[in-house]
Amino acid sequence: MSNTPLLGLPYLMAAQAQKHITHNEALRALDALVQIGVVSRDRTRPPENPVEGERHLVAAGGTGAFAGQDGRVAAFQDGAFAFYAPQPGWLAFVAAEKMLVVFDGNGWAPLPGPRRLDDLEGLGINAAADATNRLIAKSDAVLLTHDDVTPGSGNVRVTINKAQGSNAGALLFQTGYSGRAEIGTVGDDRLRVKVSPDGQGWTSAVTIDGATGALGIGTEPSQYRLELGSGEFSSAAGRFDGPAGRETTLSLLRDASTRWKLGMSADPESGVDRGSDFILHRFTDGGAYLGTPLRIARADGSLAVSGKVRSRDLAPSGDNAYSLGASGARWSSIWSANGVIQTSDERDKTEIAPIAPDVAGRLVDQIAPVTFRWAEGGREPVGPGETTGEPVLVARTGARRHAGFLAQDVRAALLGEGLDIAAWGLDDPDRPESRQWLRPDQMIAVLWSAVRGLRASQAAQGDASG
Repeated sequence: MSNTPLLGLPYLMAAQAQKHITHNEALRALDALVQIGVVSRDRTRPPENPVEGERHLVAAGGTGAFAGQDGRVAAFQDGAFAFYAPQPGWLAFVAAEKMLVVFDGNGWAPLPGPRRLDDLEGLGINAAADATNRLIAKSDAVLLTHDDVTPGSGNVRVTINKAQGSNAGALLFQTGYSGRAEIGTVGDDRLRVKVSPDGQGWTSAVTIDGATGALGIGTEPSQYRLELGSGEFSSAAGRFDGPAGRETTLSLLRDASTRWKLGMSADPESGVDRGSDFILHRFTDGGAYLGTPLRIARADGSLAVSGKVRSRDLAPSGDNAYSLGASGARWSSIWSANGVIQTSDERDKTEIAPIAPDVAGRLVDQIAPVTFRWAEGGREPVGPGETTGEPVLVARTGARRHAGFLAQDVRAALLGEGLDIAAWGLDDPDRPESRQWLRPDQMIAVLWSAVRGLRASQAAQGDASG
């Protein structure tokens, strides 16, 4: 054997002449192969101006002086590249990548890391760890997946453990290293979702109590299952359901002393059992029932005020600002024990003027009372709809005859007399073809003036005959 089996270094043979040449050749190879540190491992052709001792790992597809030398160690020695075939297990440090690679018999690959990393002071992946961030990963994505090897595996859990309740254990979301959102237990053991526009001021959006599971939106939860902070709330669609056979309610705190409770089932405090009807109750914050629940029946859409009704139990939120119903959304009948009360105080009126009896008389002559049957006498609920499940209302023709006036006749008479009163009007004043309406209470004053004129005429005739 004339060469060593691993590095292929030449042996000095017995009685060999010029042994120094063989010895120097071995030293030359050792100089190239021991403590291998290469410039790169991705070159397919030699660099233009290599320096003495410069080494490379020839990439696949070598050309020029690197042709046919794929995977070999190319060392620039004595003005030319010498090539050495690696053996499995050889290690080389690639300066361009700051990486240690190993030859596995087929090619050079990064050296596999240790199977365990314990008690490290820090670990940085594509970034440098520091005293605060002892673990850091600079990456577009991080994947945590279940262990296919462990029996019973399949669960994936990330645990954040803090020393005590007053500390913070949370996930912090940043933009440009400035906080924008935080999810976790911060300052106590309640789960919080907090947001910030600038990383300085923070707003607690959602809080869940760890002991009761009570949820607070924009506020701290208390004894209520759901509590909403101040502000406006809306929902495009949704449901509010509770366990079968049990009361499901939503309490709204109006002020320091009064709250409203919205119910969807029986309420033993009020003695009202309406099944699936929607009920609004009024309570003090201490729980005392104040009576007068408002009920909306789901089956037919009817509205009822139960209990002892006072004059202000059902009223609009602003004075003289809202109408009840419309031309296309009319009440079928209005029931009242004492009739309709209309504001008529003289102090509420201005530009008061009498209706001339002769004008009133001519209006009575021109407007003929009629009887009629309604083209749509009402709407009756039928089977549930296909999508909502709620009853479908179907129009029916009026069954009975009614007495009254025609709005078109009243309008013509008023125009003829040049009298503009609110006995007649349009549903939409900007659309002359819109539906016309009448206010019968306005007609009473016209009729009253005509009767006064008739009585005055009769009295005058009696005086003349006497």
